[in-house]
Amino acid sequence: MSVPILGYVAIFVTILPFLAALVRIQYLDAEQRLLLLMFAVGVLNMALQIIIPYLGYYNLFLAHFYLPFEFLFFLWIFSRWFGTSPQFVLRLISVLFVLFWIVSHLTLERFVEPAQYTSLVSKILALGVTVFFLHRISADSEESILKDSRFWFLSGLLVYSSGGILFSALRNVIDKLPPEGIDFAFSAHWIISIVSNSLYVIGFLCKPRNSGGQLELAR
Repeated sequence: MSVPILGYVAIFVTILPFLAALVRIQYLDAEQRLLLLMFAVGVLNMALQIIIPYLGYYNLFLAHFYLPFEFLFFLWIFSRWFGTSPQFVLRLISVLFVLFWIVSHLTLERFVEPAQYTSLVSKILALGVTVFFLHRISADSEESILKDSRFWFLSGLLVYSSGGILFSALRNVIDKLPPEGIDFAFSAHWIISIVSNSLYVIGFLCKPRNSGGQLELAR
């Protein structure tokens, strides 16, 4: 299946958060710099997924390892953002997910096939976590949450996880669709990716406004 223009746009936009963070690196706080590291690994993962097939090897195994890395990294960032009160729950979710990932790959999932169960579970968990923390930001903020970089990162993950739940749940069905159906499904997936990564870019464009931690978009 040839990749349509929308697919190339999605690839380009996937790189934008990393580039935006590099441009703004001297203004980033500690958590944003950690997110820069995560997005750097994401860009490397995407590059390898493009290169490896040209070398004659399967690339699906990469997604099986990048998926828990990204999910657990986000949970770690959340624990740094929101203090000690949610840390126990986030750590419990992390441990249970790692155990589920191990058991799933010993019994249900193969590295030569797309991740289905672990992908679906990670997105469901990410959806619940992001909704909870978005509500917390809204309740605690004395100013517009649009000035808070956490809002944009959480919103990006919310879009990606909520939009990806159906795609992950139906991945086996999608792979068996006629070409027109596959194009439609992947186009929807690429649009979700474009929107979520655009929100991440806005998050990196936020900067500390004062020592109290309030944020505004960089000018």
